[in-house]
Amino acid sequence: MRLPALRVIALVVACGAGLVAPAAGSISAAAAAPGITLSPKTGPPTSQVMVSGTGFGAFEAVDIYFDTTDEALASTGADGSFSGITISVPGSAVPGTHFITGVGRHSGLSAQAPFKVNANWLQFRFANKHRGVNPYENVLSPANTRGKALDPIGRARTTGDPQPTGPRVIPSAWWRGAG
Repeated sequence: MRLPALRVIALVVACGAGLVAPAAGSISAAAAAPGITLSPKTGPPTSQVMVSGTGFGAFEAVDIYFDTTDEALASTGADGSFSGITISVPGSAVPGTHFITGVGRHSGLSAQAPFKVNANWLQFRFANKHRGVNPYENVLSPANTRGKALDPIGRARTTGDPQPTGPRVIPSAWWRGAG
């Protein structure tokens, strides 16, 4: 509980003069709010994330969640902190912002930090062998893209439309045909 400075001074003066006794716990140092840190803060599905936390209860069990899925259990020390807990980002996690949360089992204290899931293509056709397969892609599939394609500037077209057959340089974009 945070008291305005004037009230704290008045209460200290009154207590010092023996006029009033402070209520139990009313003049105690405010406990630090719990917090968690992630390393790294972004990555693809199935990547490993190191979770650390502070401000939980002493010697407390802390459940670590990825969104709503309980992924790990951490134990705090005497200072209410834990570190070195590794969790895996679920393979089903779609690109975007998700939250990793720590919840103390006894205190009920909780903290969360955002984790950004990505499935970036770091180079043309994903990797050095240029197979065009992104192992982290979990949104697009042949089942939900059948008969759909984009032209070089992002307009939808059908697969029956003629396709360029070689590398093409188009303003602000690259396009490589099927041939």
